[in-house]
Amino acid sequence: IVAQIEQTTPLSLFARPGVASIDDLAGSTLSVDAFDNGFSVVLRQLVQSRAIRNVSYAETGGVQERFAALVAGEVDATLLGPPFDQLADEQGLSLLGRVDGMFPDFPGQGIVVRRSRLEELRAPLTRLFSALQSAISWSNSADDAEGERLLATAGFGGAAAASAWANRPRDLWPSSAGMALLIEMRRQLGILPEGTSVDDLWSDELLVASAMR
Repeated sequence: IVAQIEQTTPLSLFARPGVASIDDLAGSTLSVDAFDNGFSVVLRQLVQSRAIRNVSYAETGGVQERFAALVAGEVDATLLGPPFDQLADEQGLSLLGRVDGMFPDFPGQGIVVRRSRLEELRAPLTRLFSALQSAISWSNSADDAEGERLLATAGFGGAAAASAWANRPRDLWPSSAGMALLIEMRRQLGILPEGTSVDDLWSDELLVASAMR
């Protein structure tokens, strides 16, 4: 991880109508895009931590496909982000919880680079970070109405624009608490190599270089 481009990733757990709580998901089919990816890890860790029994996972596809499968009644629950969380609410689906409420340190999306290609990509990534930092400087000085209007022109609905604006990055530095949370989630699920630490997963070389330009 060489940069973080959201404060948190706003994800909400929605279920078919009639499901009142997370604990009611016993025996359900949960929709994921891929069983081992980051969003699925959050959902699986939540299920494990709540000792919810007899849950199965259906690899359905991206967020649009998962939303469609939930609306069609093909699955029982899934994680959705903006703007599909707003659409789910409009469809009368049951909101069971929000990831940032259940896991306050849950980090936003990051920019990830293979260590073997870090030197090769140093120049273009340094330019990218300089441009992103300029954008962040603007967004840090803009008021909420201005920022939400900008996002609306990019296709975000009212609630989605507000959510995306609220979770915009204030800087590009990865959250150490967020990375520690992700490591612990994977450790509890038994899918992390032994001895992995936060320091193994990020480098500040490129951020330091771009800040000096």
